[in-house]
Amino acid sequence: MIQYILSNLKTWGKRSNARCPLCKNKETLHHILNNCSESLKQGRYTWRHDSILNHIVQCLISLSKNDDVKVFADIKGMTSSGCTIPPNILPTSQRPDIFLYNESAKKALIAELTVPFEQNIKISHDRKQNKYAGLLSDLNIGGVKTDLVCFEVGSRGLVSKYNVSRVRSIFKFCKATFNKKVTNDISKLALLGSYSIWNCRKEPLWDELKHLKLNIV
Repeated sequence: MIQYILSNLKTWGKRSNARCPLCKNKETLHHILNNCSESLKQGRYTWRHDSILNHIVQCLISLSKNDDVKVFADIKGMTSSGCTIPPNILPTSQRPDIFLYNESAKKALIAELTVPFEQNIKISHDRKQNKYAGLLSDLNIGGVKTDLVCFEVGSRGLVSKYNVSRVRSIFKFCKATFNKKVTNDISKLALLGSYSIWNCRKEPLWDELKHLKLNIV
């Protein structure tokens, strides 16, 4: 797709304007897939993110072998009183993507997904680690032994070996089956989502779409 980006066409003398049709900033692949303010405002990036998140959550629910673990997530129908973390555990305005809670063991896991441009994976990881450090501390001080797993799926489908390990640890908490298909599926969903965003890059409006879905087994 890169050969049709307006900034490249301008360089080659094929276009006089290299501006994004939506926000009028310079159009690059990074801009289209991750950095357009109008795409962000319209929910295009959120839709891609939530498609991946929804698939992971459904895998955790379907493949879990631990009935003691409750799964909460920042998607419709998966919250507790509108919160990712149930207020009776810890009242907080923060909404991490996934909260896994084993009440009998007083253990929990916070998981946070980001879908950055590949060159920004480390920056995104560090930012989310810092964002939820205080929440992690509050839960542990409150008597719930909690781990934080921030993981990234590149907007062009990259799932690094470090992030494969991070996703595996989320599944391990639920004793859910983890295999290569899980990694391949979240990579595919990132690519499909970005492909849709790419195809609609000149469309001024974005209709709310259903989550992209793949078979779990």
